[in-house]
Amino acid sequence: MGQLLAEHTREASFSCTMDPYSTLKDRWIPVAKNKYGSTIAGIIAPKEPNEGAVFIFPQLKGKSRFLVELFNNVLPNFAPHLFPHAEGVNWIHQPEYEIPKVLNLKQEIQRIEEETKQKIAELEQSI
Repeated sequence: MGQLLAEHTREASFSCTMDPYSTLKDRWIPVAKNKYGSTIAGIIAPKEPNEGAVFIFPQLKGKSRFLVELFNNVLPNFAPHLFPHAEGVNWIHQPEYEIPKVLNLKQEIQRIEEETKQKIAELEQSI
């Protein structure tokens, strides 16, 4: 988010700075500041996992380009449950990109989990 804003705020304008009320201080995330250190863009993080976040940005010149980059490159990593089609940084966890040793360890974990489930089922049946 910071990198995206850095690219787009060079020609941005703003007429106010933001300091959240005390009730929002623990959820307030400043993402851009002016040359005096005052916040000009921020995020109000959700209270609960299923709630939405509020994004506050300055007046940007290339709004449409900013929004395209925000929706394609930032938000899928910020809220992946809203972008199931977007791969984002999850490609690093796909088997074809995984380190062979990590793949072997994951397979071993899966084998142990299956054996354990089978033993538990046998013990439950004995009970």
